[in-house]
Amino acid sequence: MCTIGKKFAVLVVGAGVSVASLAYAQNANPAASLATTNAASPQAVALQSHFLTSGAPGADLNAVYAQRGYEPIWTGASTDTARAFVKVLQETYDHGLPVQTDVLRDLLRTYQDGMDGDFFAKAEAEVAFSRAYTAYAAMVQSGLLTPKDVDPEIHVFPADKTAGDHLFALSQATDQAGHIARLTPQTDDYKRLQEKLSRMRDVVAGGGWLEPAVPEGRTLRPGDMDQRVPAIRARLRALGDMLGDPLIGVPDTNATYDPELEFAVLTFQRRHGLNDDGVIGARTLRAMNRTADERLRQVIVNLERARWLNRDLGDRHIYVNMPDYRMHIMENGRSTFTSRVVIGEPEHKTPEFSDVMTFMVANPTWTVPRSITTEEILPELKADPTYLVRNNMRLLGGSAPIPEDSTLVDYTQYSERTFPWWIRQASGPGNALGRVKFMFPNQFDIYLHDTPSRHLFRRDARAFSHGCVRVHKPMELAHALLAGQVGSPESYFQRILGRGTEATIKLQRPVPVHLTYRTSWVDGQGDMQFREDIYGRDKTVFDALSARGVQLLDLTG
Repeated sequence: MCTIGKKFAVLVVGAGVSVASLAYAQNANPAASLATTNAASPQAVALQSHFLTSGAPGADLNAVYAQRGYEPIWTGASTDTARAFVKVLQETYDHGLPVQTDVLRDLLRTYQDGMDGDFFAKAEAEVAFSRAYTAYAAMVQSGLLTPKDVDPEIHVFPADKTAGDHLFALSQATDQAGHIARLTPQTDDYKRLQEKLSRMRDVVAGGGWLEPAVPEGRTLRPGDMDQRVPAIRARLRALGDMLGDPLIGVPDTNATYDPELEFAVLTFQRRHGLNDDGVIGARTLRAMNRTADERLRQVIVNLERARWLNRDLGDRHIYVNMPDYRMHIMENGRSTFTSRVVIGEPEHKTPEFSDVMTFMVANPTWTVPRSITTEEILPELKADPTYLVRNNMRLLGGSAPIPEDSTLVDYTQYSERTFPWWIRQASGPGNALGRVKFMFPNQFDIYLHDTPSRHLFRRDARAFSHGCVRVHKPMELAHALLAGQVGSPESYFQRILGRGTEATIKLQRPVPVHLTYRTSWVDGQGDMQFREDIYGRDKTVFDALSARGVQLLDLTG
């Protein structure tokens, strides 16, 4: 890909970098003492002078060097750290990050000038390395982008480390080359997806799937005959879901949707989060016809998302993946509970954020959000004043007295702006929150909850809520969260429900909750998983990455 690093590695052999003594670290003012210390090397004196006179590198880097007596990290007696950094700089493209050709070229020039010049030239080379390194470390550890700047509904905050933090961590490492190599996320999830990146790029570079898209048409079921069946068979073979090779030189004229094809369709549907029913409808066909370029973009975007969450999510945490319409309880990296979920419809997107679940509420009441009250319930009341009574609701105090009989109010006199009351729905079978809600108090008023609308969980696309996350198996989730807190979670929770009144249950062990948006990953069996970009966030993130230099294919030569 890029040969600058190889030239550089040859050049620096014998010049190198030392892991400096921290003899000055205990000194209250190591920078001041350096000038009068005989032990200071000429290179350290030159580096200190560089910081004192240039002001360009910044106080945070200066503080790290002051602690180590201004002894160099990159331009000392060993080349190991410099060579390790050059190596990883050449590999950023393999992580879906910008090619670093220009950075490498500048480092090469600066280093060569430093090695051929005096100690002050070496000092400039030393600082150039540290500045390039700290920019690299921030990019591969926490992501190239600032999520909130990309989309205001992405409230994800990667680990916030300064340049000094990154350089200090390197300076303290006993194995600096190993430290640099381990800067990228070390999770199996990230490594598996990163390995697939190069394979996807090979596909795109080779022209894509090499099989045309399947024409639109009627829904197909096993046993049907259709002239598109050979094209479907060819497409699934190109995608890796159909096993076996076609007979060379023999056209496929089998138009029957046979059991062999059905098995391939089921495999494809499972890989794309679709109901595995073997029915080739509009959603299955749309997923089947996605181009290799589109899938490659998803892989690159989701590597960036993995870097955003490159931190400790908690030994035990709840992980909701919105495009997958599923939630998991994760314990030490393993899913111990999973359930289908319903998330916010595109008009009421569920935001991405993390918080901590501290309690659940059995038999919850529901204070209706103002927007739902005025935009959805008020029109119902204007058509039928008994709507509140029929739905176990009542008016709450507002800017007007509460009427004794809500069915006698003339609601036609109110608009969305002038409606004076709040509305609350009592506990009961028809309550919109069902029998339990799971609370992690946050600025968005988002939580997980049960729902009486059970039929929606049968669908493969489940974006129907106003933003909260509805859980298909809420009772089982409650039991799982109470495990270890009470002797028999099932009987305990059933007793609480049986009382019929709202009750708060505090979790003795609070649980971190992460509402995430992952449209591509590699599962434990090594199968590539893709999901629909329901909120259009993939495109937004990729466009931002592209503006920062990320490319589908390396065009630098």
